[in-house]
Amino acid sequence: MEVSIIACDLPILEMAVDNPAALEQKLDARIATRWDDFPMAMELSRDKLRTNPALLGWWTHLVLADRPPRVVGVCGFNGPPSRDGMVEIAYAIAPAYQGRGLATAAAAELIRRAFKDERVGIVCAHTLPEPNASTRVLEKLGLKFVGLTNDEDEGTVWRWELARPELGRGANPGCV
Repeated sequence: MEVSIIACDLPILEMAVDNPAALEQKLDARIATRWDDFPMAMELSRDKLRTNPALLGWWTHLVLADRPPRVVGVCGFNGPPSRDGMVEIAYAIAPAYQGRGLATAAAAELIRRAFKDERVGIVCAHTLPEPNASTRVLEKLGLKFVGLTNDEDEGTVWRWELARPELGRGANPGCV
């Protein structure tokens, strides 16, 4: 199954929130049912990009799959690289499309894009503190569990990290 991700600019986020039919037309793609189980998240993404245009490319992305294309989820970064060279990734896929490798493909593309930027030395992610589909995605992509941390929205979570691969030696082909 072909998967692609599209970085959301402000017009795309505005359509996602206010006019999904226009978004379908712009992308020439249908929108899957429950593609975004948290509609408030899209509103927050739109509002944050309005106030901070520097997030463009380091923020929300749409996940497209199938032919003809269908918007099946969202993924992205929590912002540009930190001063110490870290970016955090996140992803969510519509329930009807889960279990098909789409989250893995979307996360792999985020990681690839992150490591194209020389400022990025580590990609991290957080999951609920238990084995689940997200932990399997991260393990497949070579991220390592590094411990517990506190997330202001979720409470205690597991933290996962992947350091920039050394070119030519032990690099994870799904991530560079």
